[in-house]
Amino acid sequence: MTYAEMRSELWKAFSDGGEIEWIKDVDLLGEIATAYSLIRLVKEWAEYESSYALTTRTSWSKEEKERRWGLFLGYIEGARIQIVKAIDEIEKHISVERKPYL
Repeated sequence: MTYAEMRSELWKAFSDGGEIEWIKDVDLLGEIATAYSLIRLVKEWAEYESSYALTTRTSWSKEEKERRWGLFLGYIEGARIQIVKAIDEIEKHISVERKPYL
């Protein structure tokens, strides 16, 4: 069984067992969607940068490499902050005792 198939089966088990509920709070859904979009941005940036580095012979200056690396780190930090914010909002909605994460 592939990873995707296992995830699909897990999702089915949770939804069939009533463990998963629809998110009714639009603001909460927005926080989660923003976190996912920033994660996707980081993923796409990393894929682009690695693909570009492998397919071109262009050598960037040290300053350009540092600039691009700084942008990438900024995207990662933005995603991390949004993930924490989304988790905080989720915890407020499900009244779970706060646990350390990230």
